[in-house]
Amino acid sequence: MHVVAGHYHTREKEDHTFLEMISLEMRMNAQQSGMSHYNILRSINEPNKFCIIEFWLQKSDRDKYEQLDSHLYFLSLLEGVLEGEPDFQLFAMIK
Repeated sequence: MHVVAGHYHTREKEDHTFLEMISLEMRMNAQQSGMSHYNILRSINEPNKFCIIEFWLQKSDRDKYEQLDSHLYFLSLLEGVLEGEPDFQLFAMIK
């Protein structure tokens, strides 16, 4: 299992748009590319900050997903609702 945690900061009043975009991307592209499941966390203190934890069957599945034209286009659309660049960290399941 390969785990990716992405940290996102949305622009003011763009949180609902962001969540809709993420849900659509996960259904249309990520899950079809080998993602097992994902969780979306929202900061209690800063409601425009989110953490999305993705669980992939294999690292190679995530690598292929990152190269999809549709995913690259999705990332370009996200720029309109985000403050700055998302931050990603990679993890491996230990237990």
